[in-house]
Amino acid sequence: MDAGFANTTGAGWVVKTQADRGKFDQNLPLGLLESGGCVG
Repeated sequence: MDAGFANTTGAGWVVKTQADRGKFDQNLPLGLLESGGCVG
């Protein structure tokens, strides 16, 4: 929401700040690694 773009479509969650987006983007691959069920 703080980037100045419409923020109406796309993958992932709608977040308030770019810092929040960074936390989400870091958490997603870590969760996939921990799950043991991700290939690729």
